[in-house]
Amino acid sequence: MEGKSSKKPLRQALDTEKDLLNTYKKQEEQKVKKMGEEAKIMEESQNEQNIENQNEKSQSEDSNKNIIEELSNIALDKISEIEELKTERDYLKDQLVRKVAEIENQRKRHLKEKQELIDFANEQLLGKMIELLDYFEQAVDASNKTTDIEALRTGLEMLYQKAIKLFEEQGVKKMDDATGKPFDVNYHDAILAMNSDKEEGTVLQVAQPGYMYKDKVLRHARVITSSRQSN
Repeated sequence: MEGKSSKKPLRQALDTEKDLLNTYKKQEEQKVKKMGEEAKIMEESQNEQNIENQNEKSQSEDSNKNIIEELSNIALDKISEIEELKTERDYLKDQLVRKVAEIENQRKRHLKEKQELIDFANEQLLGKMIELLDYFEQAVDASNKTTDIEALRTGLEMLYQKAIKLFEEQGVKKMDDATGKPFDVNYHDAILAMNSDKEEGTVLQVAQPGYMYKDKVLRHARVITSSRQSN
């Protein structure tokens, strides 16, 4: 009885070790299986990530391509606009140069015409002035042939009247005598102020007469005016 009972624990120990070994193998197999599944999941996840990255990259490339095309189109439009502006600028510059040249030609033509009018007017005036030379020459000849002072005076008076008429025909007239009238800076040039019983600024004497050409002063009259009497 004692011999039989001593062998039973050995079998139980062997079975326990076997069970432990099987359990450990199962655990290791489960670990390996789990690791395989995790690796597979990671691989699938990586593949999905790669696909997503590739899709994003493709989309980014497409987006960049679209942006580049859009910028290229904008650049082409701007270049075309710049060329149009250059063409318009060149046209306006050419028109401006033409207008400036035209204005300059008109200015020169007007100056020439104005000078021709002045020359023509001077020619007419000088033609009239020659008549005065003739009269002066005749007066000189007459003075050499006579001693009659009254005749000479009469001749000079006639010569003076002819000169006045000639200038009046050209629009030149002698100013009215300003003696006793107020001094007017528009027509008079004061050369001296003298004490008198007249109101201050009154013209006392005309030293040199003035002349008008139509409505303009050709020469101011040189006058002597009155001033306040000093006490």
